[in-house]
Amino acid sequence: MSTVVDTARKQKRKYAGDADRPLGSYLGTLAVYGVTTTAMALAAWRRRGSAPAVGLADLALMTITTHKLSRLIAKDPVTSPLRAPFTRYSGRPAQPSSPRRPAGTASGTPSGS
Repeated sequence: MSTVVDTARKQKRKYAGDADRPLGSYLGTLAVYGVTTTAMALAAWRRRGSAPAVGLADLALMTITTHKLSRLIAKDPVTSPLRAPFTRYSGRPAQPSSPRRPAGTASGTPSGS
């Protein structure tokens, strides 16, 4: 267990650099959300009613929701633990759209580019 914790701490240091990023708190928030979503999905699956037809308005709403979800994953601070292995933080925490650079080489470009 301690190797997992040590690896997570090392990853946090590599991601955040000198900035104070609460990756542990964000990870806890994501875990609670994941457990809640899974419980609700299981409850819905157990009820197993026939699925209603998807109308044009529902399809448009799903499209907008997919766009918002992808933006949340890519830009929101609370999802930074998901991005930490692949990027390095390089902006102020107060800015949700702060720039991030790939975790590749020291110059900030991915290896092999």
